[in-house]
Order: sequence, then C-alpha cells, then structure tokens
Amino acid sequence: MENATCKYCGTDLDQHLTCSYCSITFSPEEVCFNQERPHQMVDSIPIIDDFETMIFELMSRPTETLLKEKTITLYYLLRAARKAKDKYFRAKDQERLTFFQKKVYTIENILLEREGTFPLSISDNLLKKKSIQVNKFEQSLAENNRDKMTRLIIRM
Repeated sequence: MENATCKYCGTDLDQHLTCSYCSITFSPEEVCFNQERPHQMVDSIPIIDDFETMIFELMSRPTETLLKEKTITLYYLLRAARKAKDKYFRAKDQERLTFFQKKVYTIENILLEREGTFPLSISDNLLKKKSIQVNKFEQSLAENNRDKMTRLIIRM
C-alpha cells in the first residue's frame, strides 16, 4: 500500500493528511506517495486550437484552483486568457473583456509569485522551451536519484 507523504518534506502524513513537520493539512489531490516528489510536467497540455472550449475552461477555474495548477499549465492558460481578452476587446464586449482582464492579471500574478516574472508574450517557442526545461529537470532528478525525498530518522 502506498504511503501518503508530504509533498514538501516527505514526512508520512497522519490519517487527517497532516504533516507533523510542516504543520500543513493537504487535500487528497495534493499528497504525494512514498516520498516521491510531485511531477511538474502535465499529463495533457490545454489545447488552444478549440478557442471556445479553452474560454469555458478558463471561466470555470476559480483563483483557488489556478493556485494549485502546475506552472506550465498556467503558461498555456495565460496565453488563452490574453487571446480571449483581445477577442472581447475587438468585439466591444465590456463584461467579458473585464472578466478576462482580471483572469490575465490573476494568472500573471501567480506566475510572478512563483517565478519572479511573467512573460510579456507567449509564443510557441516559449511554451516549447518551458516544457523542455521541466522535462530536463525531472530527468536530472531521476538520474541523480533525487526524485524521491529521503526519509530521515532522528534519534534522540
């Protein structure tokens, strides 16, 4: 059976999914298992080709959910939000324009908080570069046996 562990320090979680070291309680979706580090590569990349679907996807994600998204996904969602904002600006749809302006600010601020910056423009080249960076990093962790956090036993 898999051991629920803290995604930050690797400590076994109690039955309430609380880490005794970090003093954080996790939701079931946030826990890691057997001291494995959380993966940053997404299982599926949001497809921007179906613009209306992407707009619906963005509208249905509250800020609390965006805060839990992987950074690479946020880049794709930011790109879609900016396109939607431009679309509704040209259509003179003030209500939707305001909504997507706020969504853009929200995603930009999450990226700013995580990475210290956010992209002024998002090209296919930037998205590819970010994906390659994440893949290389995770591959490096695996090669150096750092994809798992070590269990430390402290004796007193």
